[in-house]
Amino acid sequence: PRAILYWMCLLAGAIVLNVQIVIGFVPHSDHWPRAISPIIFLILFNMFYIWFEKFSFKQPVLKVFVPILLIGLCLLLVTKKIVNVYGFMSPSPEVLRDYVFPKRFAESWRWLDAHLAEPRVVSPSFLNSVYLTAFTSARPVLPVGVLTSISNFKVEELFLKVNNVFGVSGDILEKRLRDGRGLECLESCSRYYTISNTIDAPLSLYGSYFGGGDNVMFQRLPELKVQELRRRYQKLQIGWADLGAKYVYYGPWEKQFASIDLSRDQELQLIYKNDSVELYRIK
Repeated sequence: PRAILYWMCLLAGAIVLNVQIVIGFVPHSDHWPRAISPIIFLILFNMFYIWFEKFSFKQPVLKVFVPILLIGLCLLLVTKKIVNVYGFMSPSPEVLRDYVFPKRFAESWRWLDAHLAEPRVVSPSFLNSVYLTAFTSARPVLPVGVLTSISNFKVEELFLKVNNVFGVSGDILEKRLRDGRGLECLESCSRYYTISNTIDAPLSLYGSYFGGGDNVMFQRLPELKVQELRRRYQKLQIGWADLGAKYVYYGPWEKQFASIDLSRDQELQLIYKNDSVELYRIK
């Protein structure tokens, strides 16, 4: 029965590794290759247990040594988790410098969450799509490819349309597709979130769909794909009303790609502003 269970688990792992054949898409392409790891771990642990039962009769010392070893390894694992938790509770100045958002970001998110009920918000920043979803009730128009079940083509279309309505030039769009190479940094250049906002278009569009080695953050899209998206982008002419959004978010991450004066746009009404962030209602 145990062998049947393991063979069934291995078969399930093979199906998961090729889940796109079963359901038509890959829900999170970065993580599925690891789905078989727990199954392999169980099989290896079972093999070790059988070996231990077989040889413990010949080597009685194993009955004492192996349990102590396992308890020690478990204690080390718990200790590691405690150290990790302490690191989050008392982060070093270097971590705070690199990862804490400016106050103006949090203020805009709190205002949006308090005054708007699940608003459809448009922004060309994938990073903002992630954090608006995590910290507010907002529903960004631009989906993150590895966090949505819609097809690659639909994610591409929304990405191109959102960039188009913000007036992002074709050259800037191409630089985004080439992991941010050549983009000029405007502020907080050494911060991790600024770097991520600049280079994350390939990852946020496709995950590891095109492969990425050990570091998917720095994967490169095939030249044919970059040129295809560039050609599709040149044909677009999108207005705010075409996106199905109700609000526009315009802050430092958006300004990284497009420097425009939205206050002069007759289709928009300013509803919130601080030192760095502007929120507009689409009329």
